[in-house]
Amino acid sequence: MDKVNQDADDEIIGFDPDIKIKRGYVYMPYTVPRIKRIFKEDFNVELIWCNCYYKCGRSPFYKQRYRLQDIDTGEVICKNLTMDDLRCFLARNDYPLYDEKSAVNTSRPQRNRGAVRFMQAVESIKHL
Repeated sequence: MDKVNQDADDEIIGFDPDIKIKRGYVYMPYTVPRIKRIFKEDFNVELIWCNCYYKCGRSPFYKQRYRLQDIDTGEVICKNLTMDDLRCFLARNDYPLYDEKSAVNTSRPQRNRGAVRFMQAVESIKHL
């Protein structure tokens, strides 16, 4: 019985009241437009796709590579980066997953007008 109580006491971790715990992420699923906006607005850097070689995308292990280029000077800052590398960098530096321009934050979802007309036609047929 004492062994059970001792194990329960071992699981309790005491913290100083001034210490705050923060959750950190190693990877977050940023979209490509969001990544481009972050680098353009915060770092004044453009994300450019590197065309590797002919038929490179046909390999099952192929990942698109990008380079970071300064918008003002045209200097290449970093090259041979994948989207996963950029997502890890942004997650480690606590960039939010969404911003005010993200599709998640739109107040009214924008739907294809043709799709809306089609759904209206389907609804009118259902009620006949």
